[in-house]
Amino acid sequence: MDHILTEDLDIVAIQETIKNDFTDSELKELSGNRDFNWMWVPAKGHSGGILTGVRTDELEVEHFHLASFFLTVLIRHRSTNFRFWVLNIYGPAQHSLSEDFIIEVKEFCNNETLPILMGVISI
Repeated sequence: MDHILTEDLDIVAIQETIKNDFTDSELKELSGNRDFNWMWVPAKGHSGGILTGVRTDELEVEHFHLASFFLTVLIRHRSTNFRFWVLNIYGPAQHSLSEDFIIEVKEFCNNETLPILMGVISI
């Protein structure tokens, strides 16, 4: 995860972590001891898992929500007060769940007026 440091990232959205939990030391190592607010969705068995991190020096996490297929985070830029959502999305592996997946994302987007940034992985 040297990429987080070399690119000086403020927002990190990782999918397919295949982890149920993260220790403080793992998260500090991941961010190079920079101050990040981390949220995650545990993996289901040997697949899935979502990790989202927001660097807190310029950005503030105002709210986060776990849905069936995504983790959404409302972020505010501290100096400009610009607010936006980040959706870290993990599409279903079972095609029978595709319609539920599309409906969940569509409902979130249709009910929101702030800008939305989203990333998707679907297997």
